[in-house]
Amino acid sequence: MWQLPVNNISINLSLFKKLNGYRPFLYNFSVDMCKFFKNPKKYPFVQLYHHIIVNESNINHTCPYNHDLIVKDVFLHESKFKNLPLPRGEYRFDLKVSAYNDLKGEIKAYIDISSDL
Repeated sequence: MWQLPVNNISINLSLFKKLNGYRPFLYNFSVDMCKFFKNPKKYPFVQLYHHIIVNESNINHTCPYNHDLIVKDVFLHESKFKNLPLPRGEYRFDLKVSAYNDLKGEIKAYIDISSDL
């Protein structure tokens, strides 16, 4: 359980491409979410991922967080990845969320890009 309010949240974003199993591809990035929400333009890569889940989550304001963080019913369509330089193929998108350097949750999502974006 998280001790509220939470003032220390970090995320790790990774992208994997399927080539005889999923292999690291292009991105593996960690960021302090409190700093990100204070100045999102400083983290353009994180903005791309945030855009993918913002409408299906309540992760949309600066710290502190005095409530549960929820990501629900995310549907990954090719169009959400149009700003990432992805050639055709199968990909896995990983999101790990930590509070006070303790892993609290992990999301793995899969997408098949059928045309060059």
